[in-house]
Amino acid sequence: MRTMVSKQEFYKELDRGKRYHPAKGLSKSKIAIVTPNTATEAVENLKDDEVVIIPYSRVPYGYREGPEATERFPMFLKRGPTIEIPTPKTLEEALREGTGPTTRRLEVYAHIHTMHSDAPAAGISWYCPQDRMHRKVSCNDVLEGMQIFAFSESEKRTTHPDKKHLVNVYEYGIDLENKDVGATAVVSVPSRGRDEPYRVKLHHFPFIGSHDVWVWMQLQTEHSDCGRKDFSDVYWQRDPETEKRRKLHDIVFCPHDVAAYLGVATEEKNRVVTTYHNPSRTIPLQPFPLFTQNTVSFWNKLWSQVFFGSPVSARPLREYEIELELQQFLAGYDPKTTMYTSSKLRNYSWDMSFPVKE
Repeated sequence: MRTMVSKQEFYKELDRGKRYHPAKGLSKSKIAIVTPNTATEAVENLKDDEVVIIPYSRVPYGYREGPEATERFPMFLKRGPTIEIPTPKTLEEALREGTGPTTRRLEVYAHIHTMHSDAPAAGISWYCPQDRMHRKVSCNDVLEGMQIFAFSESEKRTTHPDKKHLVNVYEYGIDLENKDVGATAVVSVPSRGRDEPYRVKLHHFPFIGSHDVWVWMQLQTEHSDCGRKDFSDVYWQRDPETEKRRKLHDIVFCPHDVAAYLGVATEEKNRVVTTYHNPSRTIPLQPFPLFTQNTVSFWNKLWSQVFFGSPVSARPLREYEIELELQQFLAGYDPKTTMYTSSKLRNYSWDMSFPVKE
């Protein structure tokens, strides 16, 4: 099994990569200035001691203005277009089609790849007909959640694991009488910015044996604010029957939600294996993509080897720019090679190789 760096070491290295200036310590031959249209191939081909500088942003015009367009959280992540995954309108339709989120997601991205579409997107979303609300998550946050879970799985296999670094499922309740609701779980998820972990509560987990092709759309989470759910857009909707308006907002999933979901999915797999003799299925449905090592490697380079601006005033990419570059990467490949894996996440290579260690 591959040894991973400690949680503190990893994020210290991440910070060092973000502070690194490409004009210092590198010869001009190690710095490539590329346009956004050619950035994906250039980033993929980067060696450990090379960097890429993108001179102008891919953010569409109109998302960089207004009082909410701050430097760290511009309006694009909050209100930018998303890749919408189609969902069934009724329980009967869901059961008749029998199609889960993974197949739906792969079909959408396969169409994007076939059409050679590179339209900017701020993440993935789906509409839930049960509560008439949209769920959305950025691919960057999914990857961070996968990484938190992978570190936890690796830490569990050490001689003396630190419980604060583990994704632990404390409560997991299944209502077998109501297959349309799903399960509820309480999960402890590590925080990279504080010593105490987050307490995440999952609602409507699509356990095996439920009407999971209907339940997964209802997924909700609640936990203390980690600052990553600031992109929900509040709006008003009028009820067609009562004519009354109600205040709605998009449900946004953060990395801790993703890590919690993966933790409960592992718990569910263990439950099915120990409860049923030779079960037909042991893996719960996955509302979030499970990205491959190829995508993780590309993501690592975006965080540490790609900069914006000019060689003399370059800065690291911000989260919305990383999301844009990720979507460009995903659009260029068959989704089965980028967001569909059966490999164990703890065996992935999560380390960044840049700056080169002496």
